[in-house]
Amino acid sequence: GRSVDDGEAAVAEDAPGPAVEAHAAGQPSVAEGSGTELVANSVVRLCGLKRMEFNHHVGRVLPAASDRSDRLGVVLHRTIWDPPASDDEEEHGTPLAALQRLRRRRRPRGQGHSTVSLRPENLRLCRPVPEEMSVLGTMPSAIMLRLLGERGWGLQDTIAQNVAEHLLIRRVSRDDVSVVGSSSSRGDFDISVVLNEAEDEWWISDAGSTPGGTGNEYLEFSFGPMARRVTYIGLKIPPLPFGPLSVRDFHLEVPAASGQGWVQASPRPMMTLDTDEMQDFCIHPPLETKSVRLVCTRNAAAACSEG
Repeated sequence: GRSVDDGEAAVAEDAPGPAVEAHAAGQPSVAEGSGTELVANSVVRLCGLKRMEFNHHVGRVLPAASDRSDRLGVVLHRTIWDPPASDDEEEHGTPLAALQRLRRRRRPRGQGHSTVSLRPENLRLCRPVPEEMSVLGTMPSAIMLRLLGERGWGLQDTIAQNVAEHLLIRRVSRDDVSVVGSSSSRGDFDISVVLNEAEDEWWISDAGSTPGGTGNEYLEFSFGPMARRVTYIGLKIPPLPFGPLSVRDFHLEVPAASGQGWVQASPRPMMTLDTDEMQDFCIHPPLETKSVRLVCTRNAAAACSEG
């Protein structure tokens, strides 16, 4: 695997618009933790790297290949959406493995572009979480019930239970997600194809929408009438030299609290790698929202020319 810890991100060039097949707005199945030893098969997110294109990607720690203790091997991609069949599939809550059987060329796990060597300080452990949890900024429902109920503040337990249940939120599932709009479209396919399994159907923004390979073209996703917790998104792009229009830089936006406009809700930029694998990204902290926009700001051709 490659050693990743220094150097600057390669980026930039020119082309009509970003091409995306987005299994975006993915189902969060693990939550971030720290202070726990990273062992083989741990799910991790990458952070704090000078090579910015690797930050926010999700992977799994590989078994140690040597006694070198300052680095860990990590295999990227297919971690959340299509992990290897194993006994820990249920533990990590990855029904997406069954939902998203993508037809694609497979490389052996741990080989090729997707394997990197990283220092532990650039990895953050992700832990399994339940399908339903308390909203961000509150406490677990069991603690809330104990504090507010008859053994705590003195509310009837049934009232305390209603309060705790009112503050629960579910993680997003595939059935929740739909594509409801885009900034523009060249019209090759309906925008709904970004959520299907076909590898030869894409969303491509309209000609002239990204002059010089940069712009603000977006896909808008809805999760239905209730807010959902979103911790991961997945993107699949055609790699170079076949995909000069593929998105390289992107970020997420959610509706503003005022109800007017949209606000940035993820680091900017997040960056795809040049691979045909489904790429998993961790959104930290996670989003709690009814809808999200995937905003594409630079394409692969632009990234290549500036690199």
